[in-house]
Amino acid sequence: MDLPSYARAVDPGTSGQKVAVLFTEDLLVPGVIILNKGVFLGVISRDMFFERTGKLYGTEIFLVRPIWKSSTPCAINRWCCRKPF
Repeated sequence: MDLPSYARAVDPGTSGQKVAVLFTEDLLVPGVIILNKGVFLGVISRDMFFERTGKLYGTEIFLVRPIWKSSTPCAINRWCCRKPF
């Protein structure tokens, strides 16, 4: 059995609104990868994204900001991010 592969990557400056559009256009996409000039920064899962935007004032706060700045460690999996030396 083959596992499906999804190649959804966004720039850290991408608005939350554009990420929401990615998720609503393809209901099978489990998350998006955040890349800065090809360097992996993190992953945002569909569940965590909609959990954050579904809270009180979530859409007003998170959909208008760049995805990297509006997210918190609980929304972005940063466990394997590269740290500058």
